Amino acid sequence: MTSEAIATVEACFKAVGTRGLERALSHFTPDATWTIPGDPALTPWAGLGTGRARTPRKSDPLRSPRPQPPPRDSSALTGSREIGESPMPTWTSGELNLIAKADELEMAPRRGNGTLRRPVPIWVVLDGEELYVRSFRGTSGGWWRTARTTHEGHIRSGGVDKDVTFVEVTDSETNDRIDTAYRTKYGRFGDAYINPMVAARSTTLRLLPR
Repeated sequence: MTSEAIATVEACFKAVGTRGLERALSHFTPDATWTIPGDPALTPWAGLGTGRARTPRKSDPLRSPRPQPPPRDSSALTGSREIGESPMPTWTSGELNLIAKADELEMAPRRGNGTLRRPVPIWVVLDGEELYVRSFRGTSGGWWRTARTTHEGHIRSGGVDKDVTFVEVTDSETNDRIDTAYRTKYGRFGDAYINPMVAARSTTLRLLPR
């Protein structure tokens, strides 16, 4: 077999492999006779073909559509993200250290119209690798009401400047640790400031970088 013939056969098989019927048939000479093995009574696409004239039936493997992947199962979700997707952004150790060492964090929640509220200084604490804030004025705090409504905003602390997402925290064990974190970090300011922060457990928000 000549190199030209080998190249023709390889091109034909390549076209068949990608279901390129027209490309495969373009390599056939008008007087070529070809056969798909099998019993036509049992295998509809089996049989004899001549040149480029034969049109395979709809059930032919060359005409059959590629199998489609099954629909995604909602059980294959982790949180609000699907398995295989990029992980959600996280704080770097450097960012956590800088913010945790700062006494204050400038909080600017995003309003419903997309604009940011004027930044207000608040306290921030670290628990593990997560940052948390609370409202000193409880649920009547203006910045907190906006943050709870839109769950988006911007923070600046310790030289870190970030857009963030606010996640409400209701878990009692987490809130117990946050109580301890506030007492440990800000206890030097006295009960007049610490007690309202501990009492404001219902306003706990976790800060997630965006």
